[in-house]
Amino acid sequence: PPDAPQIKEIHSMVLVPQLGTHKDFKVPNKLPDESTHPALKGLEFIGFIHTQPEEKKYLPPEDVVVADSLNMQWDLSLHTVINCAFTQGSCYLNSYRITENGMKWA
Repeated sequence: PPDAPQIKEIHSMVLVPQLGTHKDFKVPNKLPDESTHPALKGLEFIGFIHTQPEEKKYLPPEDVVVADSLNMQWDLSLHTVINCAFTQGSCYLNSYRITENGMKWA
């Protein structure tokens, strides 16, 4: 909404090719953007989702390293990492923001 810029409406998700396991994953060196994919015009990157087989009560360090390796300006006040755990009969979603100290660590 125009009167609340900190609230984001998710209209679509872009799934890029990736290699990995539930512990670690790798994405392309250059993420898709509107210069290479016109359908992304007007959309903004707000984070990534990492699936895993069990819920964790913390952000795995590997996710901080991936965030740092995305070669983009990570906005600590906006971008988020969502962990999605699929367990028998349920699905857990946890959202995390990486702190400045976390990015320095990575």
